[in-house]
Amino acid sequence: MIAVGMRGVIGRLVAISLIGLFSTDPLGAGERELIKTDWNGFRQQVSVRKLSDRKVRIQLAGGGEIKTRLIETTGDGVVLRANRATARWATGKKLAFIPRDQIRSVRFEGHIGHRGLYTGLAGFAAGIGIAFAAAAPNDVFEISEGVLPIVLPIVVVAGSVGLGVAGYFIGRATSRRAPEFLIEK
Repeated sequence: MIAVGMRGVIGRLVAISLIGLFSTDPLGAGERELIKTDWNGFRQQVSVRKLSDRKVRIQLAGGGEIKTRLIETTGDGVVLRANRATARWATGKKLAFIPRDQIRSVRFEGHIGHRGLYTGLAGFAAGIGIAFAAAAPNDVFEISEGVLPIVLPIVVVAGSVGLGVAGYFIGRATSRRAPEFLIEK
């Protein structure tokens, strides 16, 4: 009877995980937003969306591309973390400044928001709740002999961690990608 009860708990955890995985639309979430704007609109959006201190790919007006970290935007250009690609614009202190007339587009890397964190925590909590809810009707908590007091915590932890990890990846896959800005003169 105990083995059947544990099999039921694990089966329910797997079923809920699969429902969560297949009920999302990760393909629609993966599209990057392309925003056509002037320099002032770009600066405003970077501030409003809190995009400073992120990895970027900058397309230069001359045709090259720079991959680095955006530190801040100013009225005259962008301050970046210096690397080999930004050597000609280096200002010292491991920073570089590229004038705005040299920039054609700025694409931010990564995802926007904390959806992966939130769904991961929700999955973790759901795993604990489901494991305890499945065990409660079987009077599992009143048994203090045998292997059940050892196995139940393992199942609870494994299920909650599994759902937490699944929730994280579901949230990450469904979160919006960081935008790209096409700078119009």
